[in-house]
Amino acid sequence: MGQPSRAISGKITYKGKQAGTVIVKLYKLYVSSEGQVTQLSKREIYGATEPFKTIRLQKPSPYTFSDLSAGQYSVLAFVDTDGNGELSFNRPEPFGWFSSEPAGGFEAINVTKSDVNDADFKLRVPTHFPKKDKRIEHGALRRIKGLAVLQLWGSSEERGFAHGY
Repeated sequence: MGQPSRAISGKITYKGKQAGTVIVKLYKLYVSSEGQVTQLSKREIYGATEPFKTIRLQKPSPYTFSDLSAGQYSVLAFVDTDGNGELSFNRPEPFGWFSSEPAGGFEAINVTKSDVNDADFKLRVPTHFPKKDKRIEHGALRRIKGLAVLQLWGSSEERGFAHGY
């Protein structure tokens, strides 16, 4: 008897004004023989690897990827404001991914033993760094040799707030 098929579902939310089709991408992650899960890389996010599955939604809403084999996956989504089907950062499109922690990195979703029904996440619009240096409590944005450098200090909570979370 074969393995039962699995599913990943959740809800995508977005409170901004930009509109377009919401493209939700599912990536199957590589698991080494030692059980280490390889996380998504920026190259994969930018399109170097085709997603395992893709869903298109009319607006941010619940989603489901079904008929999955047991394993580890990552989910990301964006609002396709320019209609080209690709994630763009030149004119930033609202973007997000599943993570169990607010502002966490791309997190593996384990459907080895059961379905996952709470892979919820928010889409946010990336913003460019301001052109001028900026200083706030527990953080500063400076330009060093033309490159933007974010410096943070204090407790993890203070650094998180200075970072914008």
